[in-house]
Amino acid sequence: MSQFASQLRAFASKAEGTAGTAETLADADNNVRVWDLAVSSLEVPMDMDPSKYATGDFGLGEGIPGPTSASISFTTKFVNQGVEEPNWTKFAKGAGCETSSGVAGYTIYPDKYSAEDTLTLGIYDLERGSSPSGLHYEFVGCMGNCTVSTEGTGKPYMMAWEYTGGLNDIADMAEANIPVLTDVASGIADRFLNGSGTFGGVDLCISTMELNFGNAISPVQCVGTNSGYKNYGITAAVPQLTVNPVMSRNATYDVWSKFTTGAVEEIVITTEQFTLTVPRAQIVSMGVEDADGIFRTPLTFNCLRPTASGSYNFAPWTMLCKF
Repeated sequence: MSQFASQLRAFASKAEGTAGTAETLADADNNVRVWDLAVSSLEVPMDMDPSKYATGDFGLGEGIPGPTSASISFTTKFVNQGVEEPNWTKFAKGAGCETSSGVAGYTIYPDKYSAEDTLTLGIYDLERGSSPSGLHYEFVGCMGNCTVSTEGTGKPYMMAWEYTGGLNDIADMAEANIPVLTDVASGIADRFLNGSGTFGGVDLCISTMELNFGNAISPVQCVGTNSGYKNYGITAAVPQLTVNPVMSRNATYDVWSKFTTGAVEEIVITTEQFTLTVPRAQIVSMGVEDADGIFRTPLTFNCLRPTASGSYNFAPWTMLCKF
């Protein structure tokens, strides 16, 4: 009996033309390098668990399985593809974002009109051995959240994606029908160095950053679907940015005063391929921690709604992927 080997797993994804209607996935849809790919949960809730009726003893009865859903997680790295829109931006669009092309590159930004731009995701497991067979997990109507972060200076930006969708089926599939990885970005991903972080116009020394899109995802239940869920969508978003500036006597950036007075300011973090802009940010938490023998002040900011729509429909943050 052959076993499925974890290192033989493949992944494909495609934007859905109609939310909740599965797209057929082909080689062209397996076009992004992903790491840490996992099905973190398969949910089939029972109507009663345990199901206990009056049997006159401690015995249990059958539960009735309900709708089927799953959570899928993986990471990608922030990398540009020259003048082409990066393949990974389809995941951003499936997390409530739009993209806009300009003279400097592609800008990714959250937009209310993308709150139901769903994806079909396919995960494919393959047996090891000389005559392998495959297994296909089909997830439809998927929407997700992303956390962009760096572990330290010189480290790449990691984009951790978490999607929830209806699980249509887990079925056998011939190896020949599994989408083959193709047309992936081959450049070196951007690293957290040789850049800057300005807060209210003041350059601060930071070594990590984390931007959480803050999406809340919920399903649209529907009797006319295989899974019981038509699709998922975004019902709320609370984007937050966390950074760790060095604690210093800086007369032009008084952290405690800004925290206690509720100061609102612009934040711009930029490196070779990446620029994050938060037009209006406000500190919501502050700490003090030892890092390699010096003190840093971890700060978490809420990314607020701009006062004007600008070019990006009141987007609370934008990410520029430079050409």
